[in-house]
Amino acid sequence: MTAIGKIFAIINLLFSLVVASFIVLVYIRGTNWAIAQKKWEDAYRAADASRAVAEKDVNDARTTNATALQEKDTKIKELEGRITTAEGVAARRLKELEAYQTAGSPKDAELAAVKAELAKRSTEIKGLDDQIKDLNDKVTTTLSAKNEEVRLRIASEINATSYKNKAEGLEKRVRETEMKLAKVEARGSGSATSVAVSSGGNPAPRVEGVVTDLRGDLLQISLGSDSGLEKDHLLDVYRLRPTPQYIGQIRLKDVRAKDAVGVFVDKPKGQVLKGDLVSNDVYSRN
Repeated sequence: MTAIGKIFAIINLLFSLVVASFIVLVYIRGTNWAIAQKKWEDAYRAADASRAVAEKDVNDARTTNATALQEKDTKIKELEGRITTAEGVAARRLKELEAYQTAGSPKDAELAAVKAELAKRSTEIKGLDDQIKDLNDKVTTTLSAKNEEVRLRIASEINATSYKNKAEGLEKRVRETEMKLAKVEARGSGSATSVAVSSGGNPAPRVEGVVTDLRGDLLQISLGSDSGLEKDHLLDVYRLRPTPQYIGQIRLKDVRAKDAVGVFVDKPKGQVLKGDLVSNDVYSRN
């Protein structure tokens, strides 16, 4: 074999190695994105199922609480009626006692009976008052439990919405990556390291801050690169008081050391206000 033939053989071998490396890289990238997409879809389905179960539990609890409250209201009215009757009897006995005393010739036996009756009625009234207090305490406890169940249902809805938005964002980035890979395949040349995929996503550690300023479509937040944030990171915007509400997801456009500026990925689901919360992991808060 001549020297030129050897050179061509070496060139063909190098070209085959480059093509093989490129094929392996394309396969690995596609497999990783598919696994990530399936993971987010499974997480969203799990969160949606949890939300449905929580909503059913809340509805069942609401029905049970309504029945219990109605029964307690009926019992309270019955006890109030008995108190009114007891107070009427006590007042009548008291008038009889006063009449005996005014006449100046009360009978000892009848006076003792009247006093005993008054003491009995007083004891009954005290017992009825205690029962009403217990019922009021139970009603207060029931209402508190009901409010807590409503709060948990709303928090579950916020979690489900957050997972849905993250899954949709991940799906969008997968499509963008597939388009870039298709373009590289169409060109059929170039180094494997020339494929650039924007990572976006969220910072690895959990971060949480607040909205500090609003400038048109731009939101300024109290987190920056010191908290591990970078440009194109995604954060959820929500509030817990006075009413829990998930507002939407923002993408960071400018990141400084102590603060950053971002815009909503999609149309916000409510009005954003200064002091609203921002985080990359709403679920771990609840």
